Amino acid sequence: PYQVPSISSFQFRDSNGETLIDNVPTLPPVGVGIWNQTMFAGNVYNLIFEGQDGNGWKDVEYIEIDLGIDSAGYSDTKIMYYPRNNTAWTDSTFYSIVTDEDGESLAKIRTLDGNILFDPFEPEFMVDIPISINWGLPFTGPFTPTFSIKDLIGSPIDNAGQLPSWRYA
Repeated sequence: PYQVPSISSFQFRDSNGETLIDNVPTLPPVGVGIWNQTMFAGNVYNLIFEGQDGNGWKDVEYIEIDLGIDSAGYSDTKIMYYPRNNTAWTDSTFYSIVTDEDGESLAKIRTLDGNILFDPFEPEFMVDIPISINWGLPFTGPFTPTFSIKDLIGSPIDNAGQLPSWRYA
């Protein structure tokens, strides 16, 4: 039977593996502040999705991410990821997808525990897309990303629920 894909969680992690927080508490502990939800120019950040498709991860056609900058009136802010050939791309002038020395994207799809996906019918998966934010951008935020996921049969499913917001510095 046909099953729709979904994303169960989304988060930003910095290059040290630390998760950016969504809301700074009213009385934050020492060391917690607006910088814990800020992406800084030149640094690498990982967009981490956990998803599922009852028909297997190979049934997912694409995941589309918009970091929310379009709400500020900019339109070239989307990132596309195609799990079937492990390809990520963007035409954004604000950030780029991190590549290796051969120019290959470092985006990857894995099992939830981080292992390589061999079984195309594995229903749960994790997508990791490393990006680098460009310098001198004309905005600060906060921005709330949106995403959609589409499998090979159905229409795209848009995100539902709370997504972490972020800032630029």
